[in-house]
Amino acid sequence: MMIFSGAFAQTSVNSDTISIKKGFETSLIYNGKALSMRQFSTMTTGMDDVQNYISRANLNRGFATGFALTSGFLIGWSIGGVIAGQEMNWGIAGAGAGAFLVALPFIAGYNSNAKRAAEIYNSKIGAKMVVH
Repeated sequence: MMIFSGAFAQTSVNSDTISIKKGFETSLIYNGKALSMRQFSTMTTGMDDVQNYISRANLNRGFATGFALTSGFLIGWSIGGVIAGQEMNWGIAGAGAGAFLVALPFIAGYNSNAKRAAEIYNSKIGAKMVVH
């Protein structure tokens, strides 16, 4: 029984801990639920260093979203033309692919800044980072 309770104690997480769920885009988890950047920003009011990384993450997410939407539109327009019986417009499709490639560094920037904000927050409350 002691071995089981010791193992459980090692895996328990402080309820105030922000966890990271890895995927194409980093997700923040708080008390078992997804946490938006807006909610994270509200709960870290007064923590200027955390707020700085949240701002950077939001800026990167904005650029990533803009380029990804542009990419989807351009590629979709090209494919839609083919479905409508036109020839494939490789120039527009290529521009869409290029827009997607431009979005990738912004997605990486969002992920790293969101993770760093969570790490700083957790260090301030004395919790350890958990990555899922």
